[in-house]
Amino acid sequence: MDIRQTHGSPFNATKSAAAAATASVSGIVGQIHYITDISGGAESGTANVIVQNGATIIWEDVSPVGASYNKSFQVPLTGSADGTVSITVVGVGGGLMKANISGYTL
Repeated sequence: MDIRQTHGSPFNATKSAAAAATASVSGIVGQIHYITDISGGAESGTANVIVQNGATIIWEDVSPVGASYNKSFQVPLTGSADGTVSITVVGVGGGLMKANISGYTL
């Protein structure tokens, strides 16, 4: 088992949609979400991959054309106390977008 997933309570959110997909994990009073893994991509074309803590962008990258994007963080991305974390995959070129986010909450 991956040591990064053995802390706190694990979470995972997934979303698929045309043009843009956002998967989010709602905030929990007094707790912080730690993002350990993200994935997603566009069925065709490239996609912008954006991870947010509330409205603040904390990670951004571009996925390859028509390929899956996977990223694991050795040091988790950290949300704020009570905050919502999310990943948005926005397509450039159309097709189905997929967004996945996982980690743990303490």
